[in-house]
Amino acid sequence: MASESFPLPESDLRRSATEAKRVHDHKAKWALGIRPDTHIWMTGTVKIPGTTRVRPNRPESHVGKGSVKINRIQMQSFVDEKAAEKMSHFRYIVGQFLNEEHHNSDSSADDDVSEPDEAADDPNVFYSFDARTGPIQGTDVLGVALTRALKKFEAKETEKLVREYEFVAVEEASPHRDDGFTADDGDFELINSADL
Repeated sequence: MASESFPLPESDLRRSATEAKRVHDHKAKWALGIRPDTHIWMTGTVKIPGTTRVRPNRPESHVGKGSVKINRIQMQSFVDEKAAEKMSHFRYIVGQFLNEEHHNSDSSADDDVSEPDEAADDPNVFYSFDARTGPIQGTDVLGVALTRALKKFEAKETEKLVREYEFVAVEEASPHRDDGFTADDGDFELINSADL
């Protein structure tokens, strides 16, 4: 069984297909006519002088691509500049508002702390949702709750200290003792307020 060999053609088999495709593409490309030599920019229509190059017109689907990209880039930079101006103006206004609110020289630091309203001290304020008087904001309700919790905690701690320690009252100084306390030194440990 001798192997038979087929003679290979010495010319390109795709040549005729390539030429036919080239002719087809050329016809399709110029089917819409020539492109006008005026360009539309952001500023308006501009005729570019000295253009002798004739180009095919683009189909509708390709109009937004190509040289129009320059217009999009210019327009985007214009939009970015406007957005940056608006943002800087907004930051300036916010900065001025914050500086006015926190840096008033005629107000003291004690005046900045706002106390809850008198209506917020009402014990039924948490349950009277339709009452005419009451806290306006949630901070008032939380402030009253915090104040009550602090008072309750301080009262409990004071009672605990009273039960644990015996308080020494200041009396008039006697000639043999000049500090004014009635307790003996052996029973109590004396702590001066200056030592704290």
